[in-house]
Amino acid sequence: MEDRPENSRNPPQGRALYPWRFEGADGVLDVDVENVVTVNDTELLLSAAREGLGLAYLIEDLVEPYLKTNELKRVLEPACKLFPGFYLYYSERSHMAASVRAFIDFMKARSS
Repeated sequence: MEDRPENSRNPPQGRALYPWRFEGADGVLDVDVENVVTVNDTELLLSAAREGLGLAYLIEDLVEPYLKTNELKRVLEPACKLFPGFYLYYSERSHMAASVRAFIDFMKARSS
């Protein structure tokens, strides 16, 4: 495997895209984790966790049913703060694309 520059956006195979960050009474600890699988499919990640293949960082709503039945368990919870959510920044221009307006309205309705 070839060496890549430190600032490369593509980590070496089997390495995490970003270090895992833990926060506790002693401060912040960043851990460079090896032997990871990175996916862009939440259902695939959930399925892997349910099969016992490793740890997964997923949103609460998605894992809640499996936490209630003890099929999944929280780990590292004291050192991992809850993610407050996403924010949407947009220009309030009068000529906004209809698709952008529809997305904003949809997200506002879901957050209420």
